[in-house]
Amino acid sequence: MEVQRLKDIFNCRPIIVAVCAGRFTRFKRLKERGRKDYPKSFKEFMVREDLELSLGVRILLGMADYVIVSGFYSDKEGMREVQRIT
Repeated sequence: MEVQRLKDIFNCRPIIVAVCAGRFTRFKRLKERGRKDYPKSFKEFMVREDLELSLGVRILLGMADYVIVSGFYSDKEGMREVQRIT
């Protein structure tokens, strides 16, 4: 896992910050970006989401030292929160 690789390189465990948002919010943001590879339907998005979670994202989220909930803070407040924890 990437976390172990970073630990090996820097001889310490990296601080993990998870930025979380609801599935509908993430789907909407993907659509708004207009990338060619974005899922065309929410069902496609869920398949992709489940695949990413099965590949280790869920484990990484569980290891997070800090969690920031996207959409909970204004942009300015969110940046202050990131600065506070780093």
